[in-house]
Amino acid sequence: MTMPMPKPPSFTPLNESERELLPTDLSEDNYLEYVRQYRVTEFTPPLPDIVYINSGASDGTKLEINIPAGYLPTRYVTNLADGNSVLGVQTLSNQNTPEPAGTNPNTDYDKWGTILPSGLSLPDETDSVTNKKIEKQIEKLTQLHMPLKDKAYHASVIVECKKTERATVDWQLGVYKAILDAYTRLLDEYNAKLDQVRSESGISILGRNEAINREIEKRELKRAAISILRGKQFGDEDFEFTAIDDETVPDSVEILFSKLPEQSASIRFFEQIFEWHFLTYLFYPYYWARKSKWKSYTMLKDTDPQFEKFLQAGRARVRIPVRRGYESIIINYLSTGTIIWDDSVPIVNLVEEWKEQSGEYGEATKVDEPWTITIPTSLVILDQTVPPIELPEWGEDGNEITGG
Repeated sequence: MTMPMPKPPSFTPLNESERELLPTDLSEDNYLEYVRQYRVTEFTPPLPDIVYINSGASDGTKLEINIPAGYLPTRYVTNLADGNSVLGVQTLSNQNTPEPAGTNPNTDYDKWGTILPSGLSLPDETDSVTNKKIEKQIEKLTQLHMPLKDKAYHASVIVECKKTERATVDWQLGVYKAILDAYTRLLDEYNAKLDQVRSESGISILGRNEAINREIEKRELKRAAISILRGKQFGDEDFEFTAIDDETVPDSVEILFSKLPEQSASIRFFEQIFEWHFLTYLFYPYYWARKSKWKSYTMLKDTDPQFEKFLQAGRARVRIPVRRGYESIIINYLSTGTIIWDDSVPIVNLVEEWKEQSGEYGEATKVDEPWTITIPTSLVILDQTVPPIELPEWGEDGNEITGG
């Protein structure tokens, strides 16, 4: 397979290391490089920074001035002329009544009138107060030639418009989405090709054994639960288990007998007071985690659907039953934070604890009639096997009745 795996879009700021691409990283200077790299087919080019709107009218008709989306008008210049000569050039920035101004087009045509109120910079489209003032100025422009309605003339106006910051942000977001969509498409093509190659090369069971995945889930949830119950992270002060010293003497493991009793009592307490083998749990989605981790969590994949939920989970709900006969001990711990584990506390039988860890829970008690359920499987690749494999069938008693 020669098709390379597509690299996620990235950006390298000046004098910094490479990182994930953000919408604000895109500019007119670099966006085409991403378009080419990810073969983006549908995108919108950036708007020009400045555009000029031209409008003309004659014989008493009203000027039509339409400001394009993403722009705000900043200044203008107007011109009035009859059939033979220029009547004047006009600016309206500080006038209440439009009147022809000036008689020399060579000098007056460069006198631009400002549309924005004095001292204001280019506003956002959501700045309603300033926008209303701009609308009034534009309305003045459309009527600048009305005092001359009884004369034969031609009126024209040129309005300069500048691109808003919001228009730039919208363009960056649009191009960013197009790049990510193109990257996802390339990644899907790559994975499809990879699956095809694996299928053609023979049966390949992907992923890890699901039983091992359940053990990993339970082990990590158990570690987190103990940290919550103790109010400390493993390795924190007073919660670091150093009775077994494998650091002081190179290539040697030493037992620190002075620390052994206290730390052993803590280990027995958390390991034996709960029936960890009956731990039940469910996972909540990625959005309950820190927002900066959302993308990386959703990118985690596994052939085991349950384990994929574990990898992508933002939080988990865990229920741990207390071992029968130890209820008062855990109630005292939750109330005082003190671990009581002396000779008065019965130690769980070693054989019983071994059976629990091995999954041998003793005689099962029937509580209802059995029922059939369908579980997900990652073995869909077997459907593509040539010649087809005859899969085994199992009876209700759990014994195989046919086999390939």
